[in-house]
Amino acid sequence: MRATDKQIEYLEALTKKVCYIIDVWSEHGISADMQEFYRTVSWRYERRRGMTVLDASKKIAAFRTIILNLNIKRSLFNLPQF
Repeated sequence: MRATDKQIEYLEALTKKVCYIIDVWSEHGISADMQEFYRTVSWRYERRRGMTVLDASKKIAAFRTIILNLNIKRSLFNLPQF
């Protein structure tokens, strides 16, 4: 079964948040290849190529982990979280 619209919208929101973090905070620690991927990925195109519900849920979990780890890193620097 292909990924749902709700999952795609959530992935787009998470991607937008990660791109915002990359722009705002220079010490994010995300590699240049991944930065380029986050800026150019089209989740709707990926769904048309066959991204399933399970694939989307794994990607959502990965994005949430990235954001969580960046927030932990910022809290260690005594900076506000995203």
